[in-house]
Amino acid sequence: MGLFDKWKKKSDDRPAELPNELPLEPKPKAPDAPSGDDALPSGLSGDAAEIAAEAAAREARDLAEARGGAAPPPQRAAAAAATAATAAAAAPKMRVFDALGRTLELPRDVYFAQLLTPALVRAQESAGPLAALLRNALNDGFSRELLPFTAKLLALGGDTAQARTLHGLAQLQAGDLAAAEATLAEVTGRGPWAASARQAEARIRERRGDPAGRMAKLHEAFDAEPNHATVFGELVRELEKAGGVEARRAWTLEQHGKQNGWRVSLFQAQEHLVAKELEPALAIYRAVLEKSGDVAEVMLTLLGDLGRHGHAKEAMELVGSRFDLAKHGAEAGLNFVRVCLDVGDFARGRMLLHHLALLPRPDLGPALDELTLAIDRKEREQKPAPAAGATPPAIALVVLQEPLFLQGLAGASFLLPGKGPNARTLAITPWATATGDARFARGAAALLAEQVWLHTGQRASLVVPVVPGQAIATLGTPIKAEQIAGLWPEKLRPSVVVVTMKHATTEVAETLEIELFDAARATIVGRKQLSVEKGQFEALLRAADAALRQMLEPGIQPAVLNGRAPIAPGRQVEALACALSLVLAGPQGPLYGVLAGERALIRRLMFQCEASPTVESLEVLFASILALRTLQGSDVPSEFVRALADWFGRASDDSNRARVAIAPLKALGQNALWRTRREKITAAAPPAARAWLEKLDGIRS
Repeated sequence: MGLFDKWKKKSDDRPAELPNELPLEPKPKAPDAPSGDDALPSGLSGDAAEIAAEAAAREARDLAEARGGAAPPPQRAAAAAATAATAAAAAPKMRVFDALGRTLELPRDVYFAQLLTPALVRAQESAGPLAALLRNALNDGFSRELLPFTAKLLALGGDTAQARTLHGLAQLQAGDLAAAEATLAEVTGRGPWAASARQAEARIRERRGDPAGRMAKLHEAFDAEPNHATVFGELVRELEKAGGVEARRAWTLEQHGKQNGWRVSLFQAQEHLVAKELEPALAIYRAVLEKSGDVAEVMLTLLGDLGRHGHAKEAMELVGSRFDLAKHGAEAGLNFVRVCLDVGDFARGRMLLHHLALLPRPDLGPALDELTLAIDRKEREQKPAPAAGATPPAIALVVLQEPLFLQGLAGASFLLPGKGPNARTLAITPWATATGDARFARGAAALLAEQVWLHTGQRASLVVPVVPGQAIATLGTPIKAEQIAGLWPEKLRPSVVVVTMKHATTEVAETLEIELFDAARATIVGRKQLSVEKGQFEALLRAADAALRQMLEPGIQPAVLNGRAPIAPGRQVEALACALSLVLAGPQGPLYGVLAGERALIRRLMFQCEASPTVESLEVLFASILALRTLQGSDVPSEFVRALADWFGRASDDSNRARVAIAPLKALGQNALWRTRREKITAAAPPAARAWLEKLDGIRS
């Protein structure tokens, strides 16, 4: 399946009940599995089988106790649980997205009782929101349980054609054909709802064994709205079933001659493309664009058809100056990115990907990641291979002297423990790897540097190799320690200890060799070889952390951010890798202008924060990055105010969570939220933190 095939919407892909002119509320289909460095995490994944098994065991115990007997023996309880688990696994599921874009699969009855019904009750006094929820619910196959709400929609008035059609559809899906027929007959005139009503009447005729009546109603539905997707698709299929391809072609050609809507014209253009008749197809597309070029589905279909048939160049010529994301929508935008990819307009494709990433559409994440990687790959393929002996791209070394969680917090050094006069500076680079996860290697180095700052008497700097204007460099061999030490001024160099790491994978193990290079003596002063089971990168990171502390031997200092709370190394590594990309892509950073999917990166950082509430440094990192990107001029962080306000509300007055919130809240214009707690937070802060708070609180917003 090609890229275009994933997003081309054929006329028979949409549920037959609903008019294509009125899109459903966003509850996206499950996207394909993400791929590449910046693929979004799956978020929450409800295990319905496990929940059902636990419920079955609990129900068995409760039932036995109610009867005055003992609970069933463990083996019987386990068998009951297994049966319930099997049934739950086989039951149809509903996939939903929460406000933060995380996915959850629920059994249909749980979805209806706990999510859909409360939403319908809340919306039952407002016709627009109620109709939108009912459209979704009917598409999801609910019927009889919706009748009280469709009746309520009728009572509210508003668009009576819409209300009567939805009520009739609920009656039809519940099996009450007579009532449905009476309700739908009241929908008259033309338009998408009239077309849906006639199509539903065609279904009633079919159930009553009246094929001629069914076809007559389908023709009436088409006449009511020629551009109705499912009406057109169903009619074309039935014509072909009854009279073959020739009958279908004759009818569509006749309708196209009458200029009976743009959908039949697009279908006719499709027929030309299949027959490899490009010029007639282009002539039709030009005519349709002239009359209906602002219709989102026209643009989606045109781009999809031409792209799938290998005519991306012609698609760009037709719509390159006409395409407008605001008018044509995200799905058409994805197809236009694919056109940019095929014609080699990588800059325009990346820019459109960025604007798509800014939309409140978490379901787009995997497609955006796939296209970002596709553009990167194709651009690399088109670059001429370097000549023998050619100089490789210059790699620069970027030094971040403080932990990433301080980058947007305007000198909040009170978050770090004090260091003695003899403290050394560890210069830590991502481990060099040819076979492992380079993203994990970068995040792991950032976490090791953070742990050194927080849990030892030493300082740490993160040294990141980059190809300026292109990407963070992935190295197969470590950078020379002398080169890293040379980044520090001569007078500071004696305090520097360079940490280099080399990763390798064998058939059974992950290995990591750590070397400590003393810049003052220009010699290696420590070496450690680590090995863990293959694929166990978190275990490798824990071993590296322990080995590094053993080699430093400075004694342990009190931790400020983590306290006694356990760290979550996998989540912290992921969050720090995201944060590192965002920091380096700022206006003064070496990767400015090349970051794709900023919103996706911040969302993933937020996921790790939400999933690890005991790790304070993650929430501090989230706050810091929001402040940093806002101050750098990005509009994206404003979308995360709700999440920021949520954890600010949960943070205690005497926590660093609450203190550092001042930076992003003020940057995002949320002064009022900060003022509700500033007196209590400031009063509970130690002197250094209080001075920092008072300094920031005096800045005019």
